[in-house]
Amino acid sequence: MPLAILYNVPLTTDQQETFDFSHADHHRRMIAAAYERFHVTLPEFVLDPFNPQRDNAGLLHQEMHDAIDALYGVGGYDLVDVDWRDQEQRAGWIWLNAQLHFQEAQATGVF
Repeated sequence: MPLAILYNVPLTTDQQETFDFSHADHHRRMIAAAYERFHVTLPEFVLDPFNPQRDNAGLLHQEMHDAIDALYGVGGYDLVDVDWRDQEQRAGWIWLNAQLHFQEAQATGVF
């Protein structure tokens, strides 16, 4: 799936499902690439469907990014502190998350 999908703020159920699949897929492929290159197993948590309001989901998602970022030396973002009811904060989270995935893609070679 193209990373560009991760920049789109989902407005419909179909768009959310596409985002969720693409987001989880990119995480899985980066985890697989890390194992192939470094022989380390990075944490993987359920992201499809992505429900950041589920208990600890935001923290677990952050843990996945932190692990990949530490391994590849990518400077990350805090993706936990967001009010999902605020559309501007939600859109900001989508953009930061996509930016981070792009930086990670450059480091891992997983586009």
